Amino acid sequence: MKKYLLSAILSTQLLFSAGIPVIDGVANAQAMAQNIKTIAEWAKEAERWANTVTHYQDQLKAYEDELLSKTGIRDTVSFVQDLNRLQSYAKIYGNDYLDLGAALANKNSMVGNQARQLFDKYNVFDRCSSSINKEACENKLEREVTTIATVQQTKTLVDKSAQNLENLSKKVSNTEDIKESQDIANAINIEIAQLQVVQMKMDMLDKQNNAVDKSEQEQTERYFASKVGVKPKY
Repeated sequence: MKKYLLSAILSTQLLFSAGIPVIDGVANAQAMAQNIKTIAEWAKEAERWANTVTHYQDQLKAYEDELLSKTGIRDTVSFVQDLNRLQSYAKIYGNDYLDLGAALANKNSMVGNQARQLFDKYNVFDRCSSSINKEACENKLEREVTTIATVQQTKTLVDKSAQNLENLSKKVSNTEDIKESQDIANAINIEIAQLQVVQMKMDMLDKQNNAVDKSEQEQTERYFASKVGVKPKY
């Protein structure tokens, strides 16, 4: 009997050493539970970022409305449509669509010519005719229109990311495959990184515009002070 028992033990040891897999029900159940938890966390993260993007879309719309109101343009819907057409036109000729100031200054530029026609059509510079510093006023309006154009492009990118995140969220919620869920998680991280870059660029543009606005405001005040003999206060 001892001989048979020893033989069975040796056989079992040989099987294990030969690499024959041993089913561990407890370990498998724990791994499966962890995988389910991980997939659920990724699904929750995708949903959270989808909600964040929706909030950012609302912020962009509010920012666009604020900029349009500053231009004094009445038919803002048609203006934005024409601005988008200018973007398509610029792509054809390979010009920098988001540098309208330089385009307007270059009379030989195809995009500059179209941009001037756009500004004339909507009388963008009319409000600067009675300004103390006409040049600063026109420069400010050029920046505001350029920022509107940037917001338009940003909205397109954000809308696309929002749709991608929504699709990824649904996809990861419906999968039980940990490898597939990891691939989806990587795709989610890429979308998040792109959104963060877009938001960073918009924040930088806003800070840059505010700094230039402040500088030109101070310049206008100094100019006014030199005319009336009053020292400006900051």
